[in-house]
Amino acid sequence: AGTAQLVPVGQRTRLRSVLLGGPTGQVTFLNGSAGGSDSIFSIVTRTDGLSGPFQLPIPGHGVLFDNGISVLLTSADATYKDGTIAIFYEG
Repeated sequence: AGTAQLVPVGQRTRLRSVLLGGPTGQVTFLNGSAGGSDSIFSIVTRTDGLSGPFQLPIPGHGVLFDNGISVLLTSADATYKDGTIAIFYEG
């Protein structure tokens, strides 16, 4: 598992879309700092081994994060080394 701060703490923003690629795993978006945040939502990536990067547009007005965006990546794949995550947001 690994965490990263994508939008600084204290910054209000709306997540509009996510681009994901890499091995099977779970991507959890957190409100606040990577160390102690509330989970807003999670995405489980595909398991067929054939999927390339995919984009997930978030409908409506997106998802509001009032204290920055951090992400937690988890995978049962012990060889998990490479993955892609890109976010599109308004802040």
